Amino acid sequence: MLHSIYNSGDYPFIYTALVGDANLKAYDRLTIDYNFAGYPSCFFDAGYKLFIGGTPTESYFRDKIEECGLRTVTPLDLIVKLNWVSNSEIHVSVAIGNDEVANYTPNIPSTPSGISTGDVDTEYIFQTQAIDLDGNDLWYQFDWGDGSISDWIGPTPSGNNYSDSHIWTANGTYTVKVRSKDSWDYTSDWSSNHSVMIGCCIDIRGNIDAVPTPDVPGSGGIDIADLVYLVSYSFQGGPPPACIEEGDVDGSAGVIPIDIADVVYLVAFMFTGGPAPVSCN
Repeated sequence: MLHSIYNSGDYPFIYTALVGDANLKAYDRLTIDYNFAGYPSCFFDAGYKLFIGGTPTESYFRDKIEECGLRTVTPLDLIVKLNWVSNSEIHVSVAIGNDEVANYTPNIPSTPSGISTGDVDTEYIFQTQAIDLDGNDLWYQFDWGDGSISDWIGPTPSGNNYSDSHIWTANGTYTVKVRSKDSWDYTSDWSSNHSVMIGCCIDIRGNIDAVPTPDVPGSGGIDIADLVYLVSYSFQGGPPPACIEEGDVDGSAGVIPIDIADVVYLVAFMFTGGPAPVSCN
């Protein structure tokens, strides 16, 4: 089998000549695959042009090569992936697209669904899903908004729900997002953010009984029941607030986070137009 390069102008062309009378593999190729008996036989551009029989005329070969050079060839998209398995084994995967892409990037996953408010040191589960147009399995990676990003976890079939969990160790507001990749390592963009507020204290301090009152705008969920709860805890041995931070109305913290100053502060806010309790953040 002879390979030659012919340069016509700015475009070099490669042609292969199968010389059956000089090479056994070429002979088998001609007789088994092409069923030609004339020798020598020359196939240009993988058989696009064929020449059977010999000739000493260079122009004949030149014409065939130039005809091949004018041929319109559809784009070929080729992906090759090597996976190192061991010292003596490598897995080779190949995807080919003839006049089309060999592989599409997975769709952006859906916005993670899960809690919007929660407590520190508590595990919460979030769910998402994505579609791969090629039907490949998918891997997912979460960004938890606190500086930590999960490992790629998978594979999960395209379109199936995927869940992962996280524990936040500090109060704050975090944005959770996720992305996906397929078996060819084609990676999607990040999803939209899902906001999570971690900490038992939400908005402003003072909702001591942890019962929201959304019908009172700007109240932070504070009503007379919270004042009763705080007085009972401070002076009558009542149960402590589920969230001590909510009871520290003036935000003074210190050794004793809840004291008489907090009761006075809350009374002033509710009945004499005093300033609102300190923000939780």
